[in-house]
Amino acid sequence: AGRGSLLELNGNTITLRDPGTKDYPTFHSLFPPLATYFDILSAFAASSGNAAAVRQVSRGALRYLSQLEVFQDEFQWSAVLSYHMEFHHARLREMSRGDYSGWSEIDPSLQVRYLIGKERARMAS
Repeated sequence: AGRGSLLELNGNTITLRDPGTKDYPTFHSLFPPLATYFDILSAFAASSGNAAAVRQVSRGALRYLSQLEVFQDEFQWSAVLSYHMEFHHARLREMSRGDYSGWSEIDPSLQVRYLIGKERARMAS
C-alpha cells in the first residue's frame, strides 16, 4: 500500500491498502467526500487570514471537480481514480509548503501516466 492508503478492519485483522474502485465505484461516490474535503480546506485557508489562499482553494476546488467530471466522461473510472489519488498526493505536498495553487491545473505527466490509452469505449451511433 502506498500514498493515500486506507486502514481496513476485517475481523481481528487490520490491513493497509490503496483506495480503489471498491471504495469509490463511481465519480458520484467520490464527489460528496471530496466536496466536504474542499469545504474543510477552505475553512482552514480562511483561518489563516490569507485571502489569496482562500481564493486559490475555492477556485481550484471548482475547477478540479469540473475537470474530474470531464475525465470520468472520457476515461475509464479506475484510471480517473488513480489520477485523482496521485494528483491529491501532489497537492498535499504543495499545501504543506503553503501553496494552494495546484488544484486548478491539470497535471500533464499524470494525465499521460494514468489516462491516455484508458479512454472509455464509445457506442457507435
